[in-house]
Amino acid sequence: LEAVVLTLDRDERKMSLGIKQLTEDPWTKQDVLTKYAVGTNHSGIVRNLTNFGLFIELEEGIDGLVHVSDLSWTKKIKHPSEFVKVGDELEVQVLELDIDNRRLALGHKQLEE
Repeated sequence: LEAVVLTLDRDERKMSLGIKQLTEDPWTKQDVLTKYAVGTNHSGIVRNLTNFGLFIELEEGIDGLVHVSDLSWTKKIKHPSEFVKVGDELEVQVLELDIDNRRLALGHKQLEE
């Protein structure tokens, strides 16, 4: 197993190791701006549900938020669990991209006719 030493405390005889530091940060890749440009469509896996929306993993390290109001034009959805469950695949469209804060705002209703 390869890891990077993050902290080393000789007095306490403790160290912290990290594995993700060995892989490239997906937010710093050259193609992020074009791949996730506003208006582009993607498919992702629902990873978490909250009262205000759901988080979708588009690729490892890149998650986005679909606000509950962006799930459907016609259905009044109070909680995302009425619409999807964790592990479901969902088609989404990029509404906003904020690379500095590593945020993607996504919508599903924008794909409905």
